Formats: sequence, C-alpha cells, structure tokens
Amino acid sequence: MRPRSATWIAVSALAAGTVLALAPVGASAQDAVHPVIHRGSVYGALPGAKGGIGSPYVYCSDEETSPVVTWRVTNLRTDDVIRKHWTGGAYYMLRVPAGRYVGETTARCGESTDTRTDAILVREKSDATTINRAEFDRIRKGMTESRVADIVGYRGDLIGTFDGTTYRTYEKMPFAQWCQIQYRDGRVTVKEWVVEGVGG
Repeated sequence: MRPRSATWIAVSALAAGTVLALAPVGASAQDAVHPVIHRGSVYGALPGAKGGIGSPYVYCSDEETSPVVTWRVTNLRTDDVIRKHWTGGAYYMLRVPAGRYVGETTARCGESTDTRTDAILVREKSDATTINRAEFDRIRKGMTESRVADIVGYRGDLIGTFDGTTYRTYEKMPFAQWCQIQYRDGRVTVKEWVVEGVGG
C-alpha cells in the first residue's frame, strides 16, 4: 500500500501533471467504511511518442478493508476505452498518445460505493514545457516564483501548500522525470533535481 502522507502527495501523486477533478470524492460521514479515491498521475509524451496515465490510489477509510475498484479511461478524440479492475492495492500505467481523456474510478468498500471522474490532459513535451539542467542550475535560493518561470519558460505544476511551503514540480524531457522546487512566501527555499519516488 502506498503511503498517504503529505510528502507522498506533494512528491508523487500530483507531480505528474494536469488532472482536474470534476466530481466530489468520498462518501457521507455516517458511512462506517467508505472508499477514498485520490486522483491518478499524468506523464507527458515525448514528441512522436506516448505519454502515460497512472491509476488512482484507492483505499477504504478503515484502512483494513480491501477496495474493489473499476477504472475506466476514455480517449475523447477516438472514444476508445481502457478498463482495469482490481481488488486491494494495485497500480497500472497506461501508455497513451498526447490528448484529452476522462478517467472514471468506481470503488466499493463493504456496502459503500463511490465514483470519481477526472478530466485528464496528457501534454506533448517541448522545450517550453520542460526544464533542463542548465535552467535548473540558474535557479537560486531566494528567487521569486515569477523569476523561476522566466528562467524555465513556464510556471511548473502546482502540487499544493503544506505547512506554509508551496511545492511545484517541473517536468524534464525524459519520460516520467521531474524536479521539484519549494517556495515559502513566494521565494525558493529548496530545489531538488531528482524527485525520489516518482517514475513509471
């Protein structure tokens, strides 16, 4: 089972790219055991190659029951559908062309069932949407987020803010590789060229 700490959320689950949740997640508070469905990961595609979509992380609220999960991913251009079904903890990586997709995850824990729907964009990578080592080396502690964006060429992917620190990831050109920069009060405090635990 994957950890559910803020560190994992910051570094792994959200590092991968653009996903927009369209439906609420989690059953009502009165349910004794209910599914918890996190969003999946997205991996940019090299020009002429495939990117990836990682399956969502699903668990039951009592952390003991094994969820029964169905994951359905639809290519909005072709209407092709990929389905995966599993019980308990599992991870799938779908290698797909750049484009727009919809992911629908349905999970059951005991008598409780819930569904999460996500709009997914798999981007085609370019110099303008990735960071290289020379750009990374130019970034210094104390720089503003806007100055980093000027150097890199884009603002990176916002992971979130935890304990006052904002995390952004910046995708590299190789498949499933990122660096991460942490900001406090809008200025760089930590930068990591290799983000451990992220890959596919």
